[in-house]
Amino acid sequence: MADTTSVDSGWLDLKEEYGERLLNQMKNRRWKELHNRYGEMFGMNYETFVSWGKWVVQGEPDAAVETPTSLYTSSRKTWYDEDRDTYTTFLPGFGLVELPGDVHRDIVRAYSDFDGTPASVNELARNFKLPRQWLVKYLRAHEITHDKEPFTPEEILNRPEDELIEEALQARRAALYTRLEREKWREIKKDADKWRAAEDHILRKITDAIGTKSPPAPNKLSLRVAKTPYAVVMGISDLHWGKYSDPGENFEPMNRELIRDRLFGVTEQIVGRLSNFGAPEKIYVPIGSDFLHIDTDQGTTTRGTQQDMDGTPAELLVSGCYMLADWIETLRQVAPVELVLMSGNHDRIAGLAILLYLSAYYKNALDVTVHMARTPRVYHAYGKNLIGFVHGDGVQKTRDIAGHMAREASSDWSSCPHKTVYTGHLHHEKTETDSAYGVTRRQLPSLSGPDRWHARLGYVGERKSLPAYLHDRDTGLVAVIHGVPKK
Repeated sequence: MADTTSVDSGWLDLKEEYGERLLNQMKNRRWKELHNRYGEMFGMNYETFVSWGKWVVQGEPDAAVETPTSLYTSSRKTWYDEDRDTYTTFLPGFGLVELPGDVHRDIVRAYSDFDGTPASVNELARNFKLPRQWLVKYLRAHEITHDKEPFTPEEILNRPEDELIEEALQARRAALYTRLEREKWREIKKDADKWRAAEDHILRKITDAIGTKSPPAPNKLSLRVAKTPYAVVMGISDLHWGKYSDPGENFEPMNRELIRDRLFGVTEQIVGRLSNFGAPEKIYVPIGSDFLHIDTDQGTTTRGTQQDMDGTPAELLVSGCYMLADWIETLRQVAPVELVLMSGNHDRIAGLAILLYLSAYYKNALDVTVHMARTPRVYHAYGKNLIGFVHGDGVQKTRDIAGHMAREASSDWSSCPHKTVYTGHLHHEKTETDSAYGVTRRQLPSLSGPDRWHARLGYVGERKSLPAYLHDRDTGLVAVIHGVPKK
């Protein structure tokens, strides 16, 4: 037993009477709470009470330790020299080793799971440049585990409680920031992998499809001159080129051949009825807005939802480019065409790729203008009309859409009293007006039918149509022509 003659006999009496009762609370460093309760009874100020408590927690030192300032941390194989701030450890096969206190504490913090990002033994070996076999024995000797707090026993006993809490909080903050940066980098890498896959499997096919030939000049239809100038907005949205549906399972079929027949059939209806109004000045055509059913080489939407497809991803993209160019050729017979991006949630990247394809294909065509703005919301001024295009999977409330138009198209806001925003996404027609901003939102219907997902959730029975909106240059929207498929 160690010599206790230098210890106040009162401390011994208090230890004998209260030590076992208060031991766990003192190990947890609840000094303030304990001093408030017992300090006056023991006749001790706070500092004296803490010294007594640490003396009780540490117990009587082993006689084999000759250095008065040494303190056992777990067993005779490890000890801490406070004066030198050094940990000495006996490791089988390595003998006695000494490690500076700051290195030891860094190992404890790195190995702890307190911040949710514990280092592995291999990571410790790399970061601290120590042998792995050495580290395994060192961690075992000091009982350092993932589920331990990120502090050594000496720090817990000797450092102020508030200081330890603040340091632990800072460690959590640093770990959270590191994790956020890691996730950001993982997303960047994922996008890069997708782009490489698109380049290998899709974009090269687009380049081959474009070739070197320019489209021939269109054969213009003989339409009379309109009484007043107007432009047409073709309300093509959510065509879902490449969607597949089995009628035996989902009530009705859906494939590329069917959707192509529908699109060209209703377009013929619209062109025939336009003859009553005369030739328009231009035709606006939104590109994207879920024109393609999928967006990746894995056959998923932009966010990764698997889809039922009528062909491979590359086949759908290439055939979609061809089909859309054929359809635009039909519109060119009526009036000059302007293409604008309406970025959808099924084809966020592929829709942009199609716009790039059409930009290259029509680079020498004077009557086709490709607008390359790729913002989430796109605006165009036509006479006294301010026309917006947004798919509708993000901002959906009419008031919010109107507010964005007021901010994002402020240069045309005051000169365009007739304000319309076209949205898609929900496959059915709907019209709402926000009176505060004076903006009308026109939700576009779809020519596409249900697939398994729609059929199982009951999203069936919507009226299929392709609307064409006629905007008078001065008086705004004056007519809507609906092309309705026969099947």
